[in-house]
Amino acid sequence: MDNRSQETLRRIERNDAQFMNRLQLGIFRGWFISSNSSDYSRLGAAIGNNTHLTKLVVNPVQTPALNIANTEFFNGIKRNSSINDLVLSCNHHILIGGVEHEILKSYQKINNNLTCLCINRAVLDNGGDRVIADTLRWCRNIKNITLPNNNITDEQLLPMIDTIKTGCDTSLEHLYLQSNRIGNAGCHALATLLEDPHCSLQTLSLNGNQIGTEGATAIANSLANNNTKLKQLCLRNNPFDPSAVGIFCTVLCNTSSVNDTYHSNHTLEELVLPYEQQRQHANLLSSLRRLNNGTNKSHVAISKILKYHPNIDMGPLFEWDEEGEQTLKALPFVIDWFERAEEATAYSLDDEDRYESGEEGYNYQIEEKKLSAIFQFAKAMPVLFVPASDNKEESKKRKRVCSSRD
Repeated sequence: MDNRSQETLRRIERNDAQFMNRLQLGIFRGWFISSNSSDYSRLGAAIGNNTHLTKLVVNPVQTPALNIANTEFFNGIKRNSSINDLVLSCNHHILIGGVEHEILKSYQKINNNLTCLCINRAVLDNGGDRVIADTLRWCRNIKNITLPNNNITDEQLLPMIDTIKTGCDTSLEHLYLQSNRIGNAGCHALATLLEDPHCSLQTLSLNGNQIGTEGATAIANSLANNNTKLKQLCLRNNPFDPSAVGIFCTVLCNTSSVNDTYHSNHTLEELVLPYEQQRQHANLLSSLRRLNNGTNKSHVAISKILKYHPNIDMGPLFEWDEEGEQTLKALPFVIDWFERAEEATAYSLDDEDRYESGEEGYNYQIEEKKLSAIFQFAKAMPVLFVPASDNKEESKKRKRVCSSRD
């Protein structure tokens, strides 16, 4: 091994916390490379005793001296408890039966402390997808799964999604599946994951797959079903029809009613689409994404209601008493809502972007809508605003006057 590799090995053996928390194997100009298998045995022993390594990057193609017979190396990985970030660059080699497979076995049953897993350019024929699923089954704390350029099909994706749903859906925050062969069936499986109330996914990348209109629609509709976590969705370079973009607009802001707008998706902040697909809705999508960037989602909902409902129907807010009569019980709540609306729109991202671009900020006309709402109450319940005189009381007074005169 060269001088740099020798120094790397010494630092790992010394458990050097200051200079050594990432180990790269077989990478061009990497940190460790050797043509002697015994060096990898020694490295494995050092890894097993090390408590400061947190990331392991392996390119088996450039480590010919490392093979599946080197049990000392793989046993060292099994014993290690500090590595939580694993990257396997497979260079279009079959995952099953190789060094990559043996490394993944090290994180099954015994060593399951991975939080980040990246497998790039692997051939998943003959059960490679099952190997990944088996690994994920034991990684209960994983937050980031990156599987690009593996030619993953719908059939291969399904066992992985099933494993995520039953094992790590509460911990998984980022899922990158770009440049594969995922289609509509895969999207339906992903939709069930997104609809799960326990799902914590914040980022989903599906760029460069084979997703049609059906698949894009399934993903869009899943975001309407109480999804409050996903912030970034990437769908660039997929062959779905531009009409599917309109569904995303509806999911982000359903203007059918005030209630539908309130229950729209206020979490998705970035939707990556090719320009030609989103061209018809580009301005609307841009505005909705800016609104969703607000950290207070209650304020985001209020801003959408004010912006896309010029005449707010206050009828649904009228309360009814036991005798079926309209009362003024709801009026204080309506006035309070408009006061919160003033706070919500005082400095919105939508206005900020317009200001920076030189455009005039959006006028939500809160005061006018507040007065209109009060007028609706007065119009619906005039008797309560102008009390009728008490004729019986007036009659009693007249009788008392007459009797005194007598």
